[in-house]
Amino acid sequence: MSLTMERMGEWVVLAFHSISNLDELLSDVKLLSLCGVMNGSLICSRLQLAVAMQRLSNHLAVSGGQLRSRTMASELMLMLSPTRNITEALRLFSVDPSSSALSSSSSSGRISIGDASSTSSPSSAAVVVLALHNPQREDIGYVVERVEGAAFPLSELLAHADATAIAKVYGIGAAELQHCGLEASVVNRIAIADI
Repeated sequence: MSLTMERMGEWVVLAFHSISNLDELLSDVKLLSLCGVMNGSLICSRLQLAVAMQRLSNHLAVSGGQLRSRTMASELMLMLSPTRNITEALRLFSVDPSSSALSSSSSSGRISIGDASSTSSPSSAAVVVLALHNPQREDIGYVVERVEGAAFPLSELLAHADATAIAKVYGIGAAELQHCGLEASVVNRIAIADI
């Protein structure tokens, strides 16, 4: 497997699609302690991740390092979320094997999520973003060895994202999408969430 990972400040981020062992990954306690396993269909760009990471850094600086959730990875998911509710943020951005966000791939290569509250079984179409905070080299190796899927660069996130689902989650209307575009609309919402 060719590996594409990116260092983003204190984070190392990897993106995968066509994951065949999602259930196995989500039951690996060590893997889950090392990284956040995020729903890649709701992440449209590297910039979206970078802004959420910066927002997290700002929060930690202001709060004296106090986390609102249990881990840095879940804190990152909260920063990506349009809501301040940690339960809702984890429902949206964490990967659950029954999540409809990870089912049925369409011919366009996008992931169809349908209704966010519905469930269906996972398929090999899963798109996952793994985020490791301050990892050691062996931690990265441990994670990479366990993923059975195709790695892709973060610059291709939009090609694997579900634009309709992202617009729904962030409350972006058709007029705004036409005028600003998906990435700018999402990034603006994340950047001003704490104002």
